[in-house]
Amino acid sequence: MKLSDDTLKFIEILDTNSNSPLKNLEDLGVIIEVSATYNDGHIFFNQLVFNASIIFKLSEKLKSSSPSQEGIELIQKEFEKILKDFKNNMRNLTEYLEDELSAQFENKYLQLSKDSVINIINLSNDLALVKRLQIKQSK
Repeated sequence: MKLSDDTLKFIEILDTNSNSPLKNLEDLGVIIEVSATYNDGHIFFNQLVFNASIIFKLSEKLKSSSPSQEGIELIQKEFEKILKDFKNNMRNLTEYLEDELSAQFENKYLQLSKDSVINIINLSNDLALVKRLQIKQSK
């Protein structure tokens, strides 16, 4: 998918405002482009950004916790719920993609596998930057 100049500029702003390089630059560009192109795309984008922020925070909490830590089951349960919501939003977004690109997103993010979860966490890190930038701009 060819990205518009606006999408490329937005990604550049995100990259400039991040503390580390974006991990899924191409996929992030596709998500932003689809969201900007289609009438209801902004809905999927806002939901993805919101869920990504939660996924990223919960994954960090899970990484730093031990399995025996009190309350960790609740965090795990919430992580699984928000992951399901994220996948549903991604599935909705992929309906706007060409078949080949849709299949790539399906294989990378929408499988029931550890690799898909890792890919979602990495993408969530990039999408969480959008949320942090929105908060920064609103101050």
